[in-house]
Amino acid sequence: MRSHEPGPEPDPDDIGVPTLRLDDPPELLAYLPFRLGFLPQESLVLLAIRAEPGGGPEIGVVARVDLADLSRPGLALGEHLLRQLAMDGAVAVFAAVYTESSWPAVLSGRGAAGAALAWWLAQSPLAHPTRTWLVGNRYYRCIECMSSHCCPPAGQPVDGLTNARIRASLVYQGESYVASRADLLPDLRCAATDRRTAAGAATRERRRRERLTGADLTHWRADMRARWRRLLGAATPGAERRATQEVLADIPAAEYGHLLAGLEDTQVRDAILLSVAAVTRIEDPADADSSRILEAVFTGDLMPDQAALAMAEAALVAVAAHAATARAAPALATLAWLAWWNGDGARADVLVTAALERDPLHRLARLLRHVVDRAVAPGWARREHSATA
Repeated sequence: MRSHEPGPEPDPDDIGVPTLRLDDPPELLAYLPFRLGFLPQESLVLLAIRAEPGGGPEIGVVARVDLADLSRPGLALGEHLLRQLAMDGAVAVFAAVYTESSWPAVLSGRGAAGAALAWWLAQSPLAHPTRTWLVGNRYYRCIECMSSHCCPPAGQPVDGLTNARIRASLVYQGESYVASRADLLPDLRCAATDRRTAAGAATRERRRRERLTGADLTHWRADMRARWRRLLGAATPGAERRATQEVLADIPAAEYGHLLAGLEDTQVRDAILLSVAAVTRIEDPADADSSRILEAVFTGDLMPDQAALAMAEAALVAVAAHAATARAAPALATLAWLAWWNGDGARADVLVTAALERDPLHRLARLLRHVVDRAVAPGWARREHSATA
């Protein structure tokens, strides 16, 4: 696992998934932030290597955990990580401890990074010192190396990873990652006048909702679903090729207020979630067809549709941006569910945290907090071996 020989240059005509050399640690280290969507900090990252029948080794699940959380009582994250690797069929694992702690302290088992490293190395045969690396902001190194060329005393400069073949290939394909996990939170900026207008409309809509029962309530929910479909239609690129954000900015602020109130109704919210998951129109989340869709979500019989997810996320971000701070939890929790459904545990975690900061008692956010903390992947990800956390 110490080969530092450069691989071939990326083929500009190859627009498929780039080949990743599993015997080249710098290539793997350059790949991990792209797979996670952000540059890890104070984290243990595990990349599973599977042996496919009749074929060679291939990349499996990539799992990440905060160093401080690994030993937190009650979470049992270590056991969850090991189960995730076992379910994925890992025969070996490439591990990276991202930390700014001094390497002598880490190697001697001190601090959260040292404890995480010691825990991981005890997980033989998956763990092995030659497949375990330390990564700081400026340097990286393997933990057991006899070659000064591989790892000089200060380690190899992290800047050198920008020259990795896999990075060039991924950048060519338009892939990128953000500088930190906090940057996964979408931009929720909104003009103060628009936010006030939306808040007024939301307040009126809530008062209207409180007075409704029976058929009138059913009609109100149908109206909320119709408003969502219209907003989703606006978020879908049209023939005029205007940018999605530009189109959404033209939607009257009051319309976002109506939807903010609509998302506070669990039946409206669940219908929206199921419609995005199944890419179909959902009227009643309690009917038989919706129950089958919900079952397919959790069993893995239903896969995410990336185009539908992208449009729904753009629309929900616009809704959340128009919310007063204390009223943003429903939209943020709905966004978190979409991120979880897409296998993006890191983004789901950031969104759940933001939702709970605004409303610590929000039920969907609290449920997702439990799911994300325990690294529970959606059904399709468990089946397809492709989730990240």
